[in-house]
Amino acid sequence: MRDSERVRQVAERVVHRIGEVTPAGLGAHGWHFSRAYVQPREDPYLDALSAWAKTDTPDTREALQRAVELYVGAWRRAGEEWEAAGRPMFDNANAGAVGADSGELVSS
Repeated sequence: MRDSERVRQVAERVVHRIGEVTPAGLGAHGWHFSRAYVQPREDPYLDALSAWAKTDTPDTREALQRAVELYVGAWRRAGEEWEAAGRPMFDNANAGAVGADSGELVSS
């Protein structure tokens, strides 16, 4: 199996696990709220996934498993906090305030 296919399969499993532990609507309406919980765990997860894809060893599998658990846990916590805050909705009026207009992929 190609490395990219293995990575895709793991990523799909992680997304499925996140869906199991978070309330419906968090990704669409609560992302602004959950960033503080999720972003610190996202890069370590992606780094561990990349390391495992390059070299599949017991150490890289263990590191990936730990990173996945922390990442999914961060999403779980974000969902709990979002629900506790009354499920605040994303303010679409400020949706473009990321430094790139709708035609750009990366801000300049």
